[in-house]
Amino acid sequence: MEKIKLGIMDVFFYIFPGILVLFSQYLLYIRYYRPTLYIFEVFESINLYQMLTLLAIAYFAGLMIRQITYPVFEFMAKRIWGTLLSKRKLTTTSLQPYEAALVRIRHESPANHATLERWSALRGMCYNAGVAFGLIAISALGKYLYIVIRYWEAEDLNGEAGLGVLNEWLAIFIYAVILFFLSMRRAITFHAWTVQSIISTLNMLDGLKPSSDSQQEPVEASPQTPEV
Repeated sequence: MEKIKLGIMDVFFYIFPGILVLFSQYLLYIRYYRPTLYIFEVFESINLYQMLTLLAIAYFAGLMIRQITYPVFEFMAKRIWGTLLSKRKLTTTSLQPYEAALVRIRHESPANHATLERWSALRGMCYNAGVAFGLIAISALGKYLYIVIRYWEAEDLNGEAGLGVLNEWLAIFIYAVILFFLSMRRAITFHAWTVQSIISTLNMLDGLKPSSDSQQEPVEASPQTPEV
């Protein structure tokens, strides 16, 4: 059996966001203990076999959330950063119009294709992670409200200790919301870099063609390519 190899796409696109998704779900199982202390205690007791199992589950989770992360990214990009997209003349957040160009670049310019693959992987990591941070925010807010409603009168939630627990959950919620928006915004940046690199590479390849081909339109290999 051949060795399983994980590339940059697997790590950034699936494993890292998958870990965040698992973390968001794990928050729901913590009662009202201080979440930061509890998480550190769990990681201290985990062994190698458990870690590998978690990575495998995280990979699968990251693979599955791809069905919802891109539509969320597209919705956010158009509703919140539509002006930015139009200024950069990006008519879509999809790379589908550039599939023919990517095939050509892969054969004629492998080095540039590796760069495009990196930008694409980072773009996917950002919007996958953004949705995962959104799930963390929802879990943290739900846990915060649950604790307030159900355990506020409990003795271990009265006074300074109880406020410390609530403040930690509230802090997780706030940070997760901030990271959600930052991740989505960064995904747009990587998308713009990807499109710009595709167009620049096509122009370079067209410039290297023999003069007999110089009359061809540079966007023939990439239909609907917007200028950036």
